[in-house]
Amino acid sequence: MSIGKKIIGGYIFVLLLMIIAVSVGYYSINIVDKNYNKLIDFGEVQILNSGTLRLLVEQQKADYQGLLLYKDDPKTYQDLLYEDRKLFEDARLEAQKSELAENDEVSLGILRNIAELQAEYEKEQDKIISLTNEGKHEEAINVSINEIRPVRTELINTIDKYVSNNKKKESESRAVIIATNSRFSLLMIVSSIIAFISGSVIGLYITRSITYQLRDATGRLSSSSAEILATTTQLAAGASETATAVIETTATTEEVRQISLLSGEKSRYISEIAQKAASSAHKGNTALAQNVEAINKIKGQMELVTQSIVKLSEQSQTIGEINTTVNDLAEQSNLLAVNAAIEAAKAGEQGKGFAVVAAEIKILAGQSKQATAQVRSILSEIQKATSAAVMATEQASKAVDAGVNQATEAGESIRNLTETIKEASEASTQGAVSSQQQLTGIDQITKAMENIKQATQQNSAGAKQAERAAQDLNELGQKLKAMAEESKL
Repeated sequence: MSIGKKIIGGYIFVLLLMIIAVSVGYYSINIVDKNYNKLIDFGEVQILNSGTLRLLVEQQKADYQGLLLYKDDPKTYQDLLYEDRKLFEDARLEAQKSELAENDEVSLGILRNIAELQAEYEKEQDKIISLTNEGKHEEAINVSINEIRPVRTELINTIDKYVSNNKKKESESRAVIIATNSRFSLLMIVSSIIAFISGSVIGLYITRSITYQLRDATGRLSSSSAEILATTTQLAAGASETATAVIETTATTEEVRQISLLSGEKSRYISEIAQKAASSAHKGNTALAQNVEAINKIKGQMELVTQSIVKLSEQSQTIGEINTTVNDLAEQSNLLAVNAAIEAAKAGEQGKGFAVVAAEIKILAGQSKQATAQVRSILSEIQKATSAAVMATEQASKAVDAGVNQATEAGESIRNLTETIKEASEASTQGAVSSQQQLTGIDQITKAMENIKQATQQNSAGAKQAERAAQDLNELGQKLKAMAEESKL
């Protein structure tokens, strides 16, 4: 096993012993603290509940005595008595729910006895309340003196008995806590002593083992350091000669690299110009194609407009026919109104109302005729406009067709130009790639030579450092050997 492993193993073992001792102490403290807190809580709760129970017994006594003394206000003292009864029951249940009381049959038995006596106490109180309500105050006083007093005395004695039992239980718990604390304290002391003794033994063993290994290692180090010193001296001389040769080779390679770099830059410049021309031609071709597409869309939209105008012309003719029909109806209505007026005049007084209707019909007929005249004028204007629009759309459609043909011919010319530029760009790109590959190869050679140069210089410096280190190591080996001999003695 190595020295490092021995030291780490000993440290871990001692650390484990310390962790065990601390864990035992922590566990002991938690147990004692938990039991102590439980004892304190139990004592406080039970003492408080015991005092509350006694106080409420006396308070009930004061309530029913007030009922006997103050005959004019029995309702107030009855309410106080019922309230104190409820508080007594709550305090008794609280004492019964305690964690320590639930595990103590004696305490539970006393609490049950207290509940029975309280029930009997309340029964006697109810007698006093009933007699008081009936106006029998003398009998109520006799019940208070002769019957309820013994029950109250026994109840108080039972509560005192409950208090004594709680104090006894608290004393027993305190003794258990003291004994537990003593056992855990002894366990902590024993654990600490074991940890100290084990750590001392392991430290002594590791010290002796390390001393033996150091003695053996120093002997080997002393013999090897002399051989290393001779070897590093030879390496230092050879490294200096190699560094000189590498420096001369590196200078030659750098000159070749500069020539290749100039050639590569010229090829790259030509390639970039060709690529820009190809890109511009491609963009022009794309724009022209988009232009042709837009003209085709305009052509389609012109055809739709032409169709819409034709439909509008047809619908205007239909409206003209309807307008003619409405005009005929207006003339007939006017004629009918004239005939109705004549007939109304013939009828005399009986036809006056009919004459008014005939006059209104004549007015409406005149208005309808005027409206049809206006509609006829508007339709005439619409028909003229639609005829002009049809002619304009036909001319625009012919112009669009001519534009599509010209754009198609221009697109073909640009595509041919693009192909030519693309071929030139590919040729120049291949030339640039070839030049770049040559330059990359020369760069790699230059970097390799530079790395060799640096490595050679580092080796030369390292050889010198190794030579000095070997001298120091030889001296250190001699000193360690002397120290090991002294330790052996």
